[in-house]
Amino acid sequence: MTRYAVGIFLCPPVGLKSNWESRFMAEISNRLRYITIISQSRPQALDVRQVWEKCVRTVYRSDARCKSPRIQGDHELCFGFQELEMTRHVLVLELVMLTVAPAMVAAEAETREAKVTEVVRESFREVHGGFSADEVLVRDDLNAAFIARCRKSLPDADETRLNWTLLNMRKAGRLDVPATRRTVLRHDEYLHAAEIAARLMYDKYELSTDRVLCDPRRRQEFDEAAQAVFPGASAYRLRRAALYLRKARRLRPELVLRVAQWDKKVVTISADAAARDAKRVPESPGVYIFRDSTGYLYIGESANLRRRITDHLDDSDRKSLAHYFHRSGIRAVTLELHVFDPDSEAKLTSMRRAYESELIRSRKPRLNIAP
Repeated sequence: MTRYAVGIFLCPPVGLKSNWESRFMAEISNRLRYITIISQSRPQALDVRQVWEKCVRTVYRSDARCKSPRIQGDHELCFGFQELEMTRHVLVLELVMLTVAPAMVAAEAETREAKVTEVVRESFREVHGGFSADEVLVRDDLNAAFIARCRKSLPDADETRLNWTLLNMRKAGRLDVPATRRTVLRHDEYLHAAEIAARLMYDKYELSTDRVLCDPRRRQEFDEAAQAVFPGASAYRLRRAALYLRKARRLRPELVLRVAQWDKKVVTISADAAARDAKRVPESPGVYIFRDSTGYLYIGESANLRRRITDHLDDSDRKSLAHYFHRSGIRAVTLELHVFDPDSEAKLTSMRRAYESELIRSRKPRLNIAP
């Protein structure tokens, strides 16, 4: 298809065909890499005629013999054919773009992916020190060494992508590097903190625990959220606890969170701050979660979060929550708000209660009576 398209349009003189072909295809290939991308997202941005003319001009002007009458004549013949047979020109050029360019892009992507895969495997082999890929992912020293080794071969490689590739290769059994060392930990003391942080990250960004741990920014945010719940645990232990929960399938996203399209925004503030300034709580519909350093305390829903939270903090009508506040105060309590668009289905009580019930079922707040 490539040779056919060049033969139709360039009509090069005998003896120059190969030279014209190679330069034309090099030029048009470079442009098609860009055109293919924009044509997939914004088809209207593609001006086939403009691209064709630019490619022909570039090739023609770069020819050392462009002043030759014979070359000049062939150049004019190209444009004359283009003007007279524009429909056919568009069809053939589009055919080249649809068949040649995507294949080129796919081949390049496959080559790049193969290189990344090989670099990740060799880097892991050099730095893992006998530990598993999961350990390299969650230990700061091992992860830093792994990323540094990868970037010797791939200087511009994205850290998240490298970690994600490592994790997927481990799951697919493609690392071919056995783990000979293992660190055994018990997470009972801080497991709830890892769960709260992991669920918070999903609630805010819809990211799985694996995705969070692969992304350095989100991993740090997870660490901060978990340590806010249980300051005594190291980031390493909390990440290991999150992996334990994920492997035990105890972090599955609640179904209602995956299907509810309510433009949710997750806001976290201290209960003490909400009590001092009620305006920090929006007047939107939503679901609220009280939690402390021991885990989830109470989950509820309201058409007006500000009014409902104010009522709870002043004198809650829920005896278990009122008793807790009276006994322990609110200074150590965190308030997590799932705020919904007032114009969404969340304005319906039945919808909010379905969301609330699902969270109570999976997160088991100790002061709720399960619905």
